[in-house]
Amino acid sequence: MPPHEALIYLMVITSASDRDMTDVELARIGDVVRSWPVFEDFDH
Repeated sequence: MPPHEALIYLMVITSASDRDMTDVELARIGDVVRSWPVFEDFDH
């Protein structure tokens, strides 16, 4: 699994760990993927 996908996977699993993944959490993950330098070369 590429590093970008692994980081996203971890964010999603952590968010869903309480069995309630809100729109706010999903939006925050999207913001992170769009703005953090580690995701610069990630193809959305």
